[in-house]
Parts: sequence; structure tokens; C-alpha cells
Amino acid sequence: MTARRIAIVGSGQTGLLAAHGLLRAGHAVTLYSDRSAEQWLHGSRPTGTAVRFELALAYERELGLAHWEAVAPRIEGLHLTFCPRPGNRLLTLLGQTAHPSQAIDLRLQSHRWMTDLAAAGGQVLVEKVDPARLDAIAAEHDLVLVAAGRGPLAELFPRNAQRSVYDQPRRKLAMILVVGADHTVPGSPFSPLKLNVFEQHGELFWAPYYHRDHGASWCVLIEAKAGGALDRFDGCKTGADAVA
Repeated sequence: MTARRIAIVGSGQTGLLAAHGLLRAGHAVTLYSDRSAEQWLHGSRPTGTAVRFELALAYERELGLAHWEAVAPRIEGLHLTFCPRPGNRLLTLLGQTAHPSQAIDLRLQSHRWMTDLAAAGGQVLVEKVDPARLDAIAAEHDLVLVAAGRGPLAELFPRNAQRSVYDQPRRKLAMILVVGADHTVPGSPFSPLKLNVFEQHGELFWAPYYHRDHGASWCVLIEAKAGGALDRFDGCKTGADAVA
């Protein structure tokens, strides 16, 4: 196989997994990140629930990246409660998965995976890549993968109407990390991902989560329908704002 010079823009989960996989396959990999590994760890806000199921976790093990498998809380299944209206628990479903899932704080994960990439021989460059710079990077490499979820680079890729009938987000999202809470869910004989579905207002997820500073904790994700009762997080900047 002829080694290719491959650039990856973005140091989140997708970009780093691609970088490690391609480096392991024998290619020359350069990762472009808008922040250093230390900035990821110490200067970034929490982002993303980061829940992964067995297919993803198996690939991380294959790449030698499953550093938290023994210490992170295990998600052993799903506990779903459907409420046509708040207070009306019409339906509850519980199901245990064949393999556990896990959720790791992306700040911790990106820091370690960037460090691992450099140690394995990949090149890590810290710079903000704009569209003009992306053109220059493309001219220097055989392949460029853009793994940016927002900003000017993401805007280069319009919505594919054949893959999505929606042209606006269907939910407004808010995420809260909860530490010090009990790690059991009433009515669940296993450690679940708890999902409450409110037909008129949106969804509420409670996911066992491995926090950068506190270890085992909870990640709460609110998916609010615009104008519904859960749609109250516009302007929130801190956890205190979110629970006020």
C-alpha cells in the first residue's frame, strides 16, 4: 500500500478516531486543531454527552484508545418513560443491552488522544483553519477530512436534501453535568441510560458519565421542542443558570 499524506481538521471524537485509524494503517497524518491538548483539558467547557455503544467502543479498543474502560461507569441498557403530558407516565420500557456503553468527558478524551497521536508519530498542529487556509492544506495533502461540526468550515457543506427533509434543527439542546448524585435509577435492576419522552415538549436523557474532575457522575441532556415547556435555556451560560 502506498502511504498517503492525509490532513484531518478537527480534534473531537470523529477527527481523532480517523487520525489514529489512518496513522495505524500506515499513512502520514497531520491533525489540525483549534486548541492544544492542554487547552482541551483545562480551558474548554464540557461538550457532548459522548455516549458510545459497543461498535464504537470495540474500535477504540482496537486502536488502543480505551483508557477509561475500567473506571468509567457502565451503561447496561435503556429505561424509557413515555409521558403524553407531564405527570402522566403512560408507558415504561426497560431493556438490557448485550454489551455495556460508556460516556467519557470529551475534554479528557481529546487531551489524551491528541497526546497519543503525537507519541505514535502523527503531527498535531494548533491553528484555526478558515476556508482559505483549508484550500492551502488541500493542496499539500492527498486527502483532507473536515471533522468540524460548526463554524465557517461546517458551512462549506450544505444540507443534503436527499438525506434530510429538515432545514432547521428539530430540538434546542442543553447539557448539565451532575456530580454527587446516586447512581441508581428507581425501577431499574441495572445501570441504564434513562430517557423521558414528553410528547409535547421534548426529551430528557440521564446518562452515566465519566467526568474530568469528579469521575463517575451524570450527564443530563435536554432536547427541547421550540416553544415547549423545556424550551427555557436560551441565554444560559453556566450550570447555575441552567438550574435557576
